[in-house]
Amino acid sequence: MRSPLDVVKESNRRWKSDVVETPLDLIRELNRRWKSSKVETPLDLIRVLNHERRVRATTDRILDRVRGVR
Repeated sequence: MRSPLDVVKESNRRWKSDVVETPLDLIRELNRRWKSSKVETPLDLIRVLNHERRVRATTDRILDRVRGVR
């Protein structure tokens, strides 16, 4: 299983956003992305990353349906 830091680094490469190198940078970046819900605890971090994963999976499903891939 990948660490949350690795997940965000991969997302940064994909979206070409700010570089996240340390766990503190990770929390700052997540707080910048999610203005309405501040990340203060590891549980908050897991909740935000799970939400991003669900959004990404839904987007991929919709794109596959549009492309005609099943």
